[in-house]
Amino acid sequence: MAASSRILGIGLGDLAPTRNAELQAAGYELLPTSTMEEVARACWFETFDVAIVGHALSNVEKNIIVRCVREVFRLPVVLILQKWELRSSLAAESYVCADAPPEDLIHTIKTVVEINNLRTTGD
Repeated sequence: MAASSRILGIGLGDLAPTRNAELQAAGYELLPTSTMEEVARACWFETFDVAIVGHALSNVEKNIIVRCVREVFRLPVVLILQKWELRSSLAAESYVCADAPPEDLIHTIKTVVEINNLRTTGD
């Protein structure tokens, strides 16, 4: 992972400060957003390596945001799910359980960023 990897955090809810600190300690820069307007503004004016979509959003919000982030802004998505949401109907590059240890989220992000970089560079 490059130290400059940037994450767009979307609706991470009450755990946002904790996740921010964990991701920053792992070398990531995270921009937190909570509305579709903030997401669109961030994606138009900045570059990100991956988007993390939090579990606290409603299913309707998650559906709109995930589809937009993937299809319009072409960002890979890591979707954070509650334990009871064993599988999501939303297409994302990867999924992490909300109560998973921070290492799981960091590993997932690193993997998704690396795979996306390989796809975009053609290596």
